[in-house]
Amino acid sequence: MKVENLMTVMDRLRTYPGIESACVTLQRPGYSQRQAKGNRGADSTWINGWVFHVTPEFFRVFRIADKNGQIDPLVEAAMQERTFLASVEAEQRFAEKGVEIMNYELKNKNEETSYATIRAITQSFRFDEFELPYPAFYVCMSEIRTFERQGMDTEITIRVREDMDSPEFIQEFRNAMKNQLRLGNIYLMDVTSFKDIRTNFFRATGEINNVKTHIAGMLFLLVNILLGVI
Repeated sequence: MKVENLMTVMDRLRTYPGIESACVTLQRPGYSQRQAKGNRGADSTWINGWVFHVTPEFFRVFRIADKNGQIDPLVEAAMQERTFLASVEAEQRFAEKGVEIMNYELKNKNEETSYATIRAITQSFRFDEFELPYPAFYVCMSEIRTFERQGMDTEITIRVREDMDSPEFIQEFRNAMKNQLRLGNIYLMDVTSFKDIRTNFFRATGEINNVKTHIAGMLFLLVNILLGVI
């Protein structure tokens, strides 16, 4: 996939009526069996946590806020070069080891040099309803850089405005954007609500009988866009 075509896809998604925001991730933050964990730290201080590669708009799409309940400061921090954001659980684990996490330079274990700095702390992250909060690290990248690293885990997620959310939205979107998102060898393969992603995840993990039918509205407003290649 050409990066310039993928950037055009993002531009067209953002101008579609009813879409509030859109982001790109290299790992879905929750409700996925492709889980990404790793050790981050420096010197002799290491913390294990979820590791997600995200674009700045991710925090608006998934409504992840800082400890003061604000989203915009996270988006602004994520726009800086070589930036990590970390959850409050990661901050607490580092504090237990005597490390102040803000502005702390991180590296992967077994690497010689650090490659990013923690610039903000997010509220708690939970992978799903049955997981306890666990440390999370968000590797923040521009959309261009994210698409340059694209792989099988690359996903686009959009947030639908509350006043536009309806059972018909996905089908109307699919019909309207089928041709708009055909660029070069790229085409619109599938559109799935996070409600369905959640249900399928719990069905695959055997937890479906424990899942509540009615869930927080956030999942109804999130839609996953899957692009295919001819």
